[in-house]
Amino acid sequence: MKPVDDKGRYLHWDSLRHRIPKQLDPELVWTFVKHARRSGGRTLPLTDKNGSKAQLYVTDFMQKTCSQVDRLTSSSAENELLKGLEERSYFIKDLFGEESISSSQLEGAATTTRVAQEMLQIKREPRDESERMIFGNYRMMQFVVQQAGQKMTAGLLKEIHAIGVQDINDAQYKPGDFRDHDDIVLEDTLSKDVIHQPPSHTQLDEYIETLCHWANEPHEKDVTGSYIHPLLKACVLHFMIGYIHPFCDGNGRTARALFYWYMLKCGYSAFRHISVSRLLKEAPVAYGKAYLQTETDDFDLTYFVSHQCETVAKAVDAYITHIKELIRIRSELDAWLWSNESVKDLNARQQQIMSVAIAHPGRIFSLGEAMENLKISYNTARTDFQQLAKLGLLKAHKEGKETVFIAPKNSKQAKKWNDAEPDLPKTTGW
Repeated sequence: MKPVDDKGRYLHWDSLRHRIPKQLDPELVWTFVKHARRSGGRTLPLTDKNGSKAQLYVTDFMQKTCSQVDRLTSSSAENELLKGLEERSYFIKDLFGEESISSSQLEGAATTTRVAQEMLQIKREPRDESERMIFGNYRMMQFVVQQAGQKMTAGLLKEIHAIGVQDINDAQYKPGDFRDHDDIVLEDTLSKDVIHQPPSHTQLDEYIETLCHWANEPHEKDVTGSYIHPLLKACVLHFMIGYIHPFCDGNGRTARALFYWYMLKCGYSAFRHISVSRLLKEAPVAYGKAYLQTETDDFDLTYFVSHQCETVAKAVDAYITHIKELIRIRSELDAWLWSNESVKDLNARQQQIMSVAIAHPGRIFSLGEAMENLKISYNTARTDFQQLAKLGLLKAHKEGKETVFIAPKNSKQAKKWNDAEPDLPKTTGW
């Protein structure tokens, strides 16, 4: 018996038992499969609340995903990919915000992606709890980028949590404080059955200390039996924070932020712009099931890590495809600019802005954002955008005390903006 089936899948007992030929004893087959997994896997110095040590079997697909991450998401690979994208500051910041938005929506934030993007782009103050969740996640992601060179400590973990949940509902979240009670259970949304009860709050310090020690071990440099690829280790850290549930609330987004922190720490800089949560949000049941399968099979982390590798592989592919599409759009824009008498004299900055506008219909631009991304003065930014608005390429719109500039949502709207009574776009209610 092999650890995986003929399709390379690492199946849980609940799935495997229905695929066993009738002439075979299912429980005997399962015994042999479990033996093969333990023989070919490894034991990690992390335990569940019953004292069972974590197990991890590295499947061929997991190895393939690790190779994909090595080839496509390192700093050198990122620079090579982005060299044809002059306006990378705009595009990259939009991608950076995507993870913050999706991670919050996964936790229940009701704000639409479009409104959330607008809030982050023009740096508008959040107006409700959902927007505060997204803004907190955005701050948290910025923080883990800044802290990528640090060692993992209980203090760092608390700070990540505090920055992510501050001012959402402090009485509920208790920013930066480990829980001091055990009144936390995770229930099935339909049956209301308890599917996970975290370890006692009296064990939290011990659990976190053990996890920090393991996180700080340089397993990626080891040439003996303790080597573990950074992607797999980041997935384990993600799982363990979700399992330990050290905080009263906000554990899921903290766990995902820790995943990013470790990937960045190990030099995979493209993960600043790769949204894993966007795909998790599309299949939340599978995400929760991966946790549950690990807990119901002797703390075998392979189920969760394998699921995360599948998600990461898709997220990396989506990122590469998106960047290549942006480069194609930029190339087409260049050709259009040279053939269009009215706009061919746009300066390099304005061309960059138009590349972003074409790639993201309806996008909102603020002068402050342009100053930061293009490293220009307020007057230069205002002049650039006013000229684009005069040409009918963007539309100026008053947002409070500030004037923002909006890209047309489609060609029909772009034509309307040249009419006597234009259809003014709005920055809210999308």
